[in-house]
Amino acid sequence: CLLATAEAKHFAAYTLETDANGTRDGRKGYSANVSAFDWTDSYETAWASTIGAGAWNYMCSYNAINGVPACASTHLADDLARDEWGLRGFVESDCDAVGDLVTWFGVANDSAAATAMALNNGTDIDCGGTFVDGLAEAIQRNLTTLRRARD
Repeated sequence: CLLATAEAKHFAAYTLETDANGTRDGRKGYSANVSAFDWTDSYETAWASTIGAGAWNYMCSYNAINGVPACASTHLADDLARDEWGLRGFVESDCDAVGDLVTWFGVANDSAAATAMALNNGTDIDCGGTFVDGLAEAIQRNLTTLRRARD
């Protein structure tokens, strides 16, 4: 029984709280354009070390990285965190970041599509209501599986 974990957040390239004018939430709908050098120099070593030191899970951030929303990135969740760095636990979205796949990024048409996109690309837990709203329909529409949701 897992009672508590160490969660690293916000993965990754998460640097804005507001836009340049301070007029809107800069975390949402923002794509951090990160070069290969900057990724390795500024992010990869720190995140790999955090997971290597025992962080059981991580929270994906609101932003996108090079155009791919962090909570819909199989590269971040599976290729890097799980396969390369050995993450043993789960990936949790930032609060309503799965819903942001519809409202801010426009990469999903509705809650069902956003739920499937997040689940199928490595996000396990939704800190928000999108999984609750969209999971049954996503399974019904064959966008994801109950097995994926349970894994």
